[in-house]
Amino acid sequence: MDQTQVTKILNDSGIGVLLRDPIGNFSEIIKKLKENTGENKLIDIHHPEFWNTIAFQFIDTTYKNYSLAEKVWQHLYDFEVDYQLTNNKPIHKGMAIHNIGWINRFTGNLDLTLRFTVMGLIEDALHRNGDEYKEGRAYPVLKEEFDIPEPLLQELVTFSRTFKGFIGEEMYRQLPENILLEFDHGKKENIIH
Repeated sequence: MDQTQVTKILNDSGIGVLLRDPIGNFSEIIKKLKENTGENKLIDIHHPEFWNTIAFQFIDTTYKNYSLAEKVWQHLYDFEVDYQLTNNKPIHKGMAIHNIGWINRFTGNLDLTLRFTVMGLIEDALHRNGDEYKEGRAYPVLKEEFDIPEPLLQELVTFSRTFKGFIGEEMYRQLPENILLEFDHGKKENIIH
């Protein structure tokens, strides 16, 4: 997303004015993000990078507010889940999930980092073909930094892909947290424990 696109969204959505006091206007910023995100809206639901632009406003040297940045990504994730379930259309929610894991790494919460990175791998498995999931951000972090054995990661990918194509009332089963719970259920060694 180039600066021209960012400026257009900031101006057309009214978010630009609200960023003069991003902490005081946080709730209104989130409201405007949600109002302007979707198909055929200022912010494409399939490419919500603009949400990153807003989240990073809270991480910069002026604010250093990791909590609000995480809340932006959590709101994005919740919005994407609601959109997916309401419209019965799968949405790749990996950016929000990955960034929630990433920000928790900076705050020292490695348990949440691991959980959200695993959920990111599940999203990549659901929305990428073949071994393309290995090109995402989650796979190398889980393999190299959390030392999760490749066969276990491949087992999770294979299991996750059995949930592709669920529609209607079954769509909720495609949510990465639900897939992770089903994958871990009954195993002696859970992937995130």
